[in-house]
Order: sequence, then structure tokens, then C-alpha cells
Amino acid sequence: MLDNILFFVNRNARVAVAITIVAATVSAATVIGWMTAPI
Repeated sequence: MLDNILFFVNRNARVAVAITIVAATVSAATVIGWMTAPI
């Protein structure tokens, strides 16, 4: 029971971290794109 809960939480944590990294990467790329884009 406890192992299943830990596995579920760990899996969700990994997904959350992956989503956060992707979101941060996309945001950074967007900001850099806007900053370096010619007006």
C-alpha cells in the first residue's frame, strides 16, 4: 500500500519536474526571442 503511494507520488513528481523544465525552457526561449527580435 505504502509502496504504491510512494511510487505514485514519485512518478507524479517526475512528471511535474519535467513539465516545469519544459515550461521554463519555452518561457526562456520566448523571452530571448522577443529581446533579440528586431523591432
